[in-house]
Amino acid sequence: MNYIEKINKDLIGSIKNLTNLTMFGQNIDSGSFLSGLTKNIHNLKNARIINSTNCENTLVGFGFGLALKKRNAIYICKQQDFLLLTMDQIVNTYNSLRIIGFKGSFSIITIIVDSGYEGPQSRLNNLSEFSSLASVDIWNISTSFESMLVSKMISKTGFRLICVSQKNFRLEMPNIKGKVTNFSNKKVIQYLYGSQIAIICFNFSIMGLIKDFNHLDKKKVSLYNVINHKCDFEILAKKLVNFKKILILDDSRSEVSYSILLSNLIKKFNSLVNIKIIKKKDSLSNLFPNKDGYDIDIITEIRN
Repeated sequence: MNYIEKINKDLIGSIKNLTNLTMFGQNIDSGSFLSGLTKNIHNLKNARIINSTNCENTLVGFGFGLALKKRNAIYICKQQDFLLLTMDQIVNTYNSLRIIGFKGSFSIITIIVDSGYEGPQSRLNNLSEFSSLASVDIWNISTSFESMLVSKMISKTGFRLICVSQKNFRLEMPNIKGKVTNFSNKKVIQYLYGSQIAIICFNFSIMGLIKDFNHLDKKKVSLYNVINHKCDFEILAKKLVNFKKILILDDSRSEVSYSILLSNLIKKFNSLVNIKIIKKKDSLSNLFPNKDGYDIDIITEIRN
C-alpha cells in the first residue's frame, strides 16, 4: 500500500464513527480527491461534506466555531502555504479558545508541497515556525505506524495540524515497527535501539534513509523520528548525550528549526559530543522550479 492510500485508509477508519462531524475544503469530494487523500469520504454517513471555495482565513474560523459548539471539524488544506492567510485565526482565535476551552475538535490536514518543480508559492515546509507561533500541535506522518497513531488524534478534543508529504504520495508506505518513547507523550517514535550512534529525524527526513534502513547496524544505531515539535527537547537531549555519534536530519527550510534547538541542548549537556546536523540548504535558486530534493547517504554519514 502506498503512502497516500495508507493515510486515507487510516483517516476514514478513525472518523467513520465520529459524531457531529463536518469536513470541508476545496475539491475534497470531487476530481482527484486531493490525489486520493480524501477518497471515499462521500461514503461517510456521519459527516457533512462541504466542497468550499478558497477562503482559508474564513474556513479556519469556521472550524474553530464548530469546535466551540461541541462539534467536530476537519479542514483539508491543499498546501501549507495557503495557511499563511490564516495566521490571525491560528494564533489569536486559537489562543482565545485555549482560555475558553474547546468543546469539540478541529483538525487541519494539510499537504506539504515538497514534490519539486513548483516555484516560490509552493515550497513552505517549516513546521517549527507554525508550531511555535501559538504552541500548536503539529503532527507529521512518514510511516505506517505514525499514520495509525496520528489518525487517532483527530477525534480528540482540541486543535491540531496534521501534515502529509506530497513527494511521498506514490511511494510505498514504510512499514517499520516503531515504539512511542515513554518521555515524549507520543511525539517521538523510536525505530532502532542501538547503543553507539543516534539518528534523530525532523519533518519528513526519515523518508530519505528508508532505502538504507535494512543496512543499518541494529546493535549500533538508534533511530528516532520527531513527529510533533511540542515534545520536551531537554529530556530528549539528555537521553542522547552518551551516544558516541549523533546525526540530526532535517529537510525543512527553517532557519530556527527545533533540530537546531536540540543540537544546542545536547552540546549544553555534553560539549564534547560528536554531533552533525544535515539540513536542507536554502538559496535564491530554490525560488525557481527545482528538484527540491533531500538526498542522504546515511551509511557514509555513519562511517565518517
